[in-house]
Amino acid sequence: MSDNIEPVEATTATATATPATATVATATTKSKRLKKEKVPKAEKPKKEKVPKAEKPKKEKVDKYNGFKVPARTGPSSTRCVNHIYDMIKEAAPTLLERDDVRTAFNNFVECLRKYDTEIESWVPPKYNRYSIGIKIDETNKYSNLKGLTYRFKNEYSAYNNPDIKKKLTDDIIIILNAYKPLYELIKRNVVPYMEVKEWELKSKKDINVYHKYMEKLERDVKTYEQCVNQTRKTICEYAQKCLALQTPPNITTFD
Repeated sequence: MSDNIEPVEATTATATATPATATVATATTKSKRLKKEKVPKAEKPKKEKVPKAEKPKKEKVDKYNGFKVPARTGPSSTRCVNHIYDMIKEAAPTLLERDDVRTAFNNFVECLRKYDTEIESWVPPKYNRYSIGIKIDETNKYSNLKGLTYRFKNEYSAYNNPDIKKKLTDDIIIILNAYKPLYELIKRNVVPYMEVKEWELKSKKDINVYHKYMEKLERDVKTYEQCVNQTRKTICEYAQKCLALQTPPNITTFD
C-alpha cells in the first residue's frame, strides 16, 4: 500500500507547474496571432499628378502636293507613273506647282487604274532611265504605246484574234489620249533635259571605255618598243657575224 502513494512534494510540484505552463502556451498563441495579423502601414502622401502638356498634333502633309502618285508596289498598271513624276520633279520642279499639270497628271492616273487587269507597267532601269518612259515616239514600231513603259498582257493573242486586236487598238487610243494633255504640258522642259542627261551618261561611259583602250594600247606600245630594241640588237649581232665571215681565217702556211 505504501507503493501506490505518491510523495506529497511531487504532487505539489506538479500542481504548482501546471498554471505556469498554461500561461506560456497562451502567450505563445497570442504572439502567433499578432504575427499573422498585418499591421496597417502608415499611408504615404500621394503625389499630385501634374498634367502633361499636350503635344501639338502633327498635321498630315501631302508630300506630292495633290498629285495622285501611286505606290511603286501598287497596281501593275500605274507603276511607271512614279517615273513620270520623278522626271518632272528633276527636270522642272516648278511644273508641280501648276494646277493644269496636276489635273492632267491625276486624269492620266485614273485612266490607268481602269486597266489594272489588262496592262502592266514598270519603272525604267537605271541604265536607260533618261531614254524611255516620257517621250511619245510615233515611229516606234516595237511598242504599242509608242515608247511608254507599258505592255498589254494579251497583246500576243491579238495576232490571231480580230476581236482582241480591235479592243487592243481602242484601248491604246484611249490611254494615249489620256497621256497627251500631260505630255504637251511637260515635253518642252522634260524631254530636252532627259536627252541631255542621256547624252552625258552615254558620253561618260564611252569616254571611260576609250580611256581603257588607250591605256591598253600604251602598254602595247611599250611592249612593241622593247621588241623593236631587242630586234635591232639582234640585227647588229648578225651584222657583226657577217663581217667576221668576210675575213678569211688564218691559213696554214708551210716552209
